[in-house]
Amino acid sequence: MPNRNPVLPLNIQAALIDFGKALSKGRVVEAQLDALIKDLDTLPAQAITAVDSSIAYLAKLHRQPHTNTSLLSLFQPDISALALLKKTPKLAHIYLFHRDGYVREAALHSFNTAPQSPFFLAAIAYRLNDWVQPVRVTAQYCAKQIFPKVAPEVVVGAAPYLISRWKYWGRWKQEDASIIDSLFDRTDVMALWAERYSRATTGPLGTELRFILRSDGFDTYLHGLARGAIAPSVRATALKALLDGFASWPIGFDRQWIDKRFHIYRRITRYAQRDLKVQYDKNTLILEGLCDKSPAVRRIAADALIECRVRFPEIFDTITRLQSDRSPSIRERGDFLARKRAEEIDS
Repeated sequence: MPNRNPVLPLNIQAALIDFGKALSKGRVVEAQLDALIKDLDTLPAQAITAVDSSIAYLAKLHRQPHTNTSLLSLFQPDISALALLKKTPKLAHIYLFHRDGYVREAALHSFNTAPQSPFFLAAIAYRLNDWVQPVRVTAQYCAKQIFPKVAPEVVVGAAPYLISRWKYWGRWKQEDASIIDSLFDRTDVMALWAERYSRATTGPLGTELRFILRSDGFDTYLHGLARGAIAPSVRATALKALLDGFASWPIGFDRQWIDKRFHIYRRITRYAQRDLKVQYDKNTLILEGLCDKSPAVRRIAADALIECRVRFPEIFDTITRLQSDRSPSIRERGDFLARKRAEEIDS
């Protein structure tokens, strides 16, 4: 009977069970294997952590004890996992989930073509954080060989899951994170990614964009996103980076002590940053931001205006505009600017 993993559709669970039964008898029907791989291709990249063990359980991908019950068994064909993999290299797709580390390692060695779906791209990346050290080493080798060949649409499909994995996977090193980052540094990937963010409307798009900006390859797309992306969170994140002149992203947490005597503190997010390789006129960016239809974007522009109010041309006309804005938070900033400029003129 299929298990009750809510991420795996029932048809895939049934297919895994049938495949496991045949596999345990040393039979691999290629048409059945192709259909199973095609079914798994439909899973999203973020499903990998939830389905990893379920795939192994349903398909009986665990170490089989080797027993010789009689002399006759020595003359029977070898139906071990490694022997089947050698005979059918395409089994590597399924053996990525095997509970035997030797089999996972062999599966990674057997990959010679790029994954065709975000799910299998994530499955290979997941082995960079494998609990067996030799498997992690082999995963590095495999990723370096085939990741440059992955189609850009596959990379972009897996990106929302992969870009933040370094925060959560504790076993991998900086080299592993660099392998993942190299996926996103490609020109074809950046162009497709920018197109996706200009049209996307759902998901944590602003947060994803902050992680993407670890690489400077996306800098040239920021102005276009700040002006034309459909999602306000994307426009806001892009505009903030352009106005600041640098990109920042969360890298962990620190303690901010309130009272050390009683061990009272609050957790604050720690950020890394880098300077953008493109620069635009800040006053122009502010004016464009203040014309945005989203209050979130206009707030970012208004905050930047407060910082550079002394050098901003036609400041009083702009203040009047802010004071009549339909958003209360923008009107408050307009009132604050009016008071500050009056104080500065009087002094």
